[in-house]
Amino acid sequence: MQLNLVNCINLMSYLLALYRFVAFVFITLYYIIKLVLLNIFSGFKLHNAVTIPKQWSRAMLQLLNIEVAISGTVPAGKVLLLPNHRSYIDGVVTCAHFFSSYVMKAEVGKWPLIGWGTKITGTILVNRSNRDSRKETREKVKERLAAGYSVVVFPEGTTYEGPGCLVFKPGMFQVAADGNIPVVPVAIEYEVVSDAWVGNDTFVPHFFRCFSKKKTRVKMHIGEVMQSTDALLLEQKTHNWIYRQLTAMRAAYDREAIPFPLGEQTPIKAVV
Repeated sequence: MQLNLVNCINLMSYLLALYRFVAFVFITLYYIIKLVLLNIFSGFKLHNAVTIPKQWSRAMLQLLNIEVAISGTVPAGKVLLLPNHRSYIDGVVTCAHFFSSYVMKAEVGKWPLIGWGTKITGTILVNRSNRDSRKETREKVKERLAAGYSVVVFPEGTTYEGPGCLVFKPGMFQVAADGNIPVVPVAIEYEVVSDAWVGNDTFVPHFFRCFSKKKTRVKMHIGEVMQSTDALLLEQKTHNWIYRQLTAMRAAYDREAIPFPLGEQTPIKAVV
């Protein structure tokens, strides 16, 4: 009887993930076609290339039941937003709340569906092993900022499950320092550590594993604006702030997961 119940729960979880995956494909296709048609009839416009992905991301939050707890605010105008990187889900979470262009690794452009989306949205794709690509990326970032848009860059350059975050790539900090561009650190942490997409894990198995559960909880802390003409100082301050936030968020999640043992609850102090 107990085994049958477990099998039933597993089946329901699988069906939930399957439904979400099929819906993900069709919703993504809808927004890709919508943007392609806009590009055909009115030409490429950066406003559309930012707005449509934002609409798609908000639809994904609802479909996948991603609950985002946010603290802090994003300043308007041209800033570099620098989040740590746990998963492809980071893109959905940030895009749903930021009005920004993105810098992503060149490999993303080869993914089915998502890769097509990066091309028609003008996402800046960088090959970090190619010096010319890195230089071109820096110039494109400057152009987007000059046009009044913020730009999201994941300074770790790859995903990392934690704890904390990896050493940051220095390129965008040099751009920020040279142009005295304000940067905003962003810390992203997931309740379930395995929601991180790392190593040799492939997209579909991870998607089914992650979104077979009813809800995915995420915390996103947005820091204060930082500005300096010293690239190294800017990198260190950003890294330290994000690392501290991630440590605190992980600790908070871990505390929530451990209920007080019966008879060992924290006593309520009487008010004198």
